[in-house]
Amino acid sequence: MRILHTSDWHVGRTLHRADLMPAFELWCRHVVEVVRENEVDAVLVSGDVYDRGVPPTAAVGLVDRTLAELAGLATVVVTAGNHDSPQRLGFGAALMRENVHIRTDALSSGVPVEVRGSDGRLGALVYPIPYLDPDVERTRLAAAEAVDTAADAAALHAAPVPHARAGVSASTRSGPATRAGAAGSAHGDAEREDGAGALPRSHEAVLGAALDLVSRDVRHGAHAGEEVARIAMAHAFVTGGDASDSERDIAVGGLASVPSALFRLGGPGPGPLSYVALGHLHSPQRVGRAGDPPMRYSGSPVAFSFSETAPKSSVLLHVHGSAVEPELIPAPVWRPVLTVEGTLEQIEAAALTADAEAFVRAVVIDPDRPAEMAERIRRAFPHALEIQHRAASGGGAHRRADVAAMDPVRVLDLFMSSAGNRPLDAAESALLADAWESALAASNREARS
Repeated sequence: MRILHTSDWHVGRTLHRADLMPAFELWCRHVVEVVRENEVDAVLVSGDVYDRGVPPTAAVGLVDRTLAELAGLATVVVTAGNHDSPQRLGFGAALMRENVHIRTDALSSGVPVEVRGSDGRLGALVYPIPYLDPDVERTRLAAAEAVDTAADAAALHAAPVPHARAGVSASTRSGPATRAGAAGSAHGDAEREDGAGALPRSHEAVLGAALDLVSRDVRHGAHAGEEVARIAMAHAFVTGGDASDSERDIAVGGLASVPSALFRLGGPGPGPLSYVALGHLHSPQRVGRAGDPPMRYSGSPVAFSFSETAPKSSVLLHVHGSAVEPELIPAPVWRPVLTVEGTLEQIEAAALTADAEAFVRAVVIDPDRPAEMAERIRRAFPHALEIQHRAASGGGAHRRADVAAMDPVRVLDLFMSSAGNRPLDAAESALLADAWESALAASNREARS
């Protein structure tokens, strides 16, 4: 059996206002070709199908056509990311064909998608976990986490997915307002901010609760004890991952990352998961520590910033029983991204050997801003999207793109060190961190209203 792991398509995104639709069209054709040529049995999209909650019409049309074509070749499993609108992504999913599963509800995390081969035999169980906003999910998941008996777990499986064929659970599903205290939960003793009715306000708490639902299916589900590959999909920032400057900040309570050990499902060693198909970080990479199940970010198929210089790829999983062997499949490049630094003359000379079709960030290093700098660079590089001037003596200066990717408190610390001749002290850093978290929480509430 073969399963293709992709994520972070971000269809509809631009790069410094440059249209990327040709790149997305190339990617979608590539995915279909990979599935057809390799006889792939399932395609996973681990969140951020679109770049924003209300995607452009052209983006929706391209994704719809691609999913329809993939559905004729393989089982398709899609989860919502932090850029997607779960309501819009899941709308009408129950009307789709049987082998398209769009999961947007955290309470369906423990309900696996069965992936069967051409012979009809079960080859893998896929547990799709959408992006979990702690402010939204911590009360709902606390109620679900309180159910910890085999009988109640079976009842929980029967309830959360009314549209079982599409795998989309009702957004209005509710449970008990209080948590009974599950003895087997990894989060049973965690301190709560809002009393017993909610999990702690953190990504670790809500993702851990969703993984508890997965663990229950492993122990009590219809395929408990069977020798079959179990694959979890998750859209999260796992500790140790290498971020670029194109991911949206998901920090809550000062933290954005979750520990990789969560995916061990509470047991020693790698545990029952054969693989974790991650989404959110745009650079393809392997993460995790010794003792964790194998886990990878497939990365985005297109570069969305000049920091993304590593080759893009998807992950083809070769499934043998409960074992999974990953293989990287290079993604096609519509137009590479390139940063060129030096004097204006050096940058002009670089155009003789560089890819003339590349998107370019040009940094002119010169004591004075050269005359007609932008015009000369665009003659050399027609697709120059960012042009900067940096004084030759400013070797320690931070580029605008670098600053944009920094923690806001770190930016203020750099400013104080430069303008105030001293860094922030501990009390000042704590005060500013609290202010930033409050502003971010208010912004998130406004975006959801």
